[in-house]
Amino acid sequence: MRLERIPLPNDTMCVMVISDNTNHMVYCLDEQADVIESIHIEDASITEVVSLIKHMVILVLNPRKVNGMMNGYKLRAGHIFEADYYPYDHMAWRYFLDVEKLLIVREFAKLKNVLNYESTEEYEQKKNRITDYIFSRPTPIEKTDETVHQRMIEARRFELGALQNWII
Repeated sequence: MRLERIPLPNDTMCVMVISDNTNHMVYCLDEQADVIESIHIEDASITEVVSLIKHMVILVLNPRKVNGMMNGYKLRAGHIFEADYYPYDHMAWRYFLDVEKLLIVREFAKLKNVLNYESTEEYEQKKNRITDYIFSRPTPIEKTDETVHQRMIEARRFELGALQNWII
């Protein structure tokens, strides 16, 4: 059977594709970053899969690259344990994005796909979302120790840089 289009639920805010060469998991995420539908596609290239998705916010992940990003984040944050490696069809991918990162991914997608988005009033209102995430102090130790906070700023910048590169 040859697909011409992957049907997406109306509530889809982001499409996350986890790809491992010719096998792919396509997750449709709602505004709470919850999976509302998932589709398994075999024997197709990533280009074919992306061409079937008619949505502006598409995040394509490769398990190996994501594992490298998570290890890079942990290294910059000062953690001593490696991140877990998840194959493309692992259930953990359903929880990869939280609401805050999902909103940042949407902003990155608009920056990439909407002509002159940076000069709009909407972007001016929302650009602080990215800087607020990077410079926030979400953990108690970051609130008390400036060196930990600086390490976490570097780690969050690294993480968002990787996420931005994976947006189609």
